Amino acid sequence: MHLSVELSLLEPSHFKHYPISDKVLTWIIQLAKDLIPEIQIVCMEQNELYQIFHQNHTIFFKEHPTTVHYKGIQEERAWMFPEVKGYFNSFMSYWKKCERYLR
Repeated sequence: MHLSVELSLLEPSHFKHYPISDKVLTWIIQLAKDLIPEIQIVCMEQNELYQIFHQNHTIFFKEHPTTVHYKGIQEERAWMFPEVKGYFNSFMSYWKKCERYLR
């Protein structure tokens, strides 16, 4: 039997490096609960979560610049325009490449 649990991991080290207000954090948590009613929110470092769960559970996570240190099975994130590749120094330079796929 496969049991899937949706977790939202809030790493204290991330918020220490990138602080946000209590109001923003409350909004993020409420949005997560609204979009995924069964979500469980966990506040700990990913290595702690891994140590607790990896022996009995497979940990999957989405690829993102904030998850490069995660352990587990990395899944590709969904891209709005998977055809558009490369580095763009601004959003508009990226968007100009994307527009042709809207038509």
